[in-house]
Amino acid sequence: MLRIFSGLLLALALTMPASAQWKMNEFMIFAGGGGRQVTEARIKALADAGFNVIGGEKDKLDLCQKYGLKLMAFNVKPEDVPAMSKHPALWGYHIIDEPLHNFTALSDLHQAFRKLDPGHPDYSNLISLGGEYLSSYMDTIKPRILSYDYYEYWWGMEGHFTKLELYRQAAMEAGIPWVLYFEVNSHPKSQWTEGGHESVYRPDNRERLRRGVFTALAYGLKGVEWWNGAAMFKPNTTELNECGNDLVAINADLKALGPILMKLHSVDVFQTEPLPRDTRAVPEDHWVQVFNYGYPGLVLGTFKDDDGVDYAMVSNTNYEGKQLVAMEIRRKFPVKTVERFDRQKRTWAPMRITDILSETGRNRIAQAYDFYMYSQRTGGDNITYQDINERWMEAHSGNQLVEFELAPGDGELFRIVRDDEFKTLRQEGKKYKQ
Repeated sequence: MLRIFSGLLLALALTMPASAQWKMNEFMIFAGGGGRQVTEARIKALADAGFNVIGGEKDKLDLCQKYGLKLMAFNVKPEDVPAMSKHPALWGYHIIDEPLHNFTALSDLHQAFRKLDPGHPDYSNLISLGGEYLSSYMDTIKPRILSYDYYEYWWGMEGHFTKLELYRQAAMEAGIPWVLYFEVNSHPKSQWTEGGHESVYRPDNRERLRRGVFTALAYGLKGVEWWNGAAMFKPNTTELNECGNDLVAINADLKALGPILMKLHSVDVFQTEPLPRDTRAVPEDHWVQVFNYGYPGLVLGTFKDDDGVDYAMVSNTNYEGKQLVAMEIRRKFPVKTVERFDRQKRTWAPMRITDILSETGRNRIAQAYDFYMYSQRTGGDNITYQDINERWMEAHSGNQLVEFELAPGDGELFRIVRDDEFKTLRQEGKKYKQ
């Protein structure tokens, strides 16, 4: 039956005129789930909560347009496509959730919808498997957007970064954007709770969700999908519960960051000690280094825009405590300005570049560096403070240091502009200590 249905889709697709190919141009903030609860009141509430895409039946297109939302249309038949493809509120077509096999037949469906309406994405969401599952999906479906779910607080935090590494790499190799589902309520019991979601609410839910989102943004994520949208409301109402208020705060940051993130191309992503499984440390010769006083560590993502300007996102992997961070930009990368994006004002704020950290920063970062050096030493070597003194306790001409603090689970985006007229001290005929 599936083959017959696929054949009909392909036949219909061949009769459709070609149109412009889809390109993702807006950061996705998606409310998944809801089902019958996708009423006009809920749609308005989701728009007010900062979402820009929701899932629902095709009869919700006009309501989405009314409240400034896009619709990912579920349960669409091929004969429906011509009538709805031009609707301004259409985001795309939902094909399947968490397919496990038979990607050849699934490819027929994707290709059919792609031919019927190349101007909107044909979307499937994967369960977070790697290996042959992921590679077969990418090779067979050739998706235009890659989506997966991994709920770290339901399924295990140790897999969060492993999946980010896998799916970032797959998306980059294919040259496509990728998006990720996060749980609305991070309490493990909430995965199977029907209604009454606020009864199992964790007071640190916002910080936990922020940690998942902002570490993923450092990996180059282009969309955040929340599962499920209904869990942010008090049962059978449009009144937000505690989880809903958490999402409103995070969505506000995403709406501010989104237009910038959509213009950036991920270059590298690294982490500081202790390294989570399958992640990489910042190379010693990398142009930007980050050091932290706090635990456990940081995620450093580097990006470029179309003009070649460099960006860095630094995210706190600790949802329980803040982190003091020293960002060092190596001399081989002479800096004109470093700016932090102010999410509240939606503007770039200049950062102070110094050749030595503040006294508090020196003491704390040196203490952390000392502990790291001690933990790495073998053979009973005596501890000396030469490395610490040279790096942190003395000002050196040519140092380019930026100091800042990260809130629990939070991240910050920086724009770093090179000084093209800079001359090194050696070029000026001066000697300096490397």
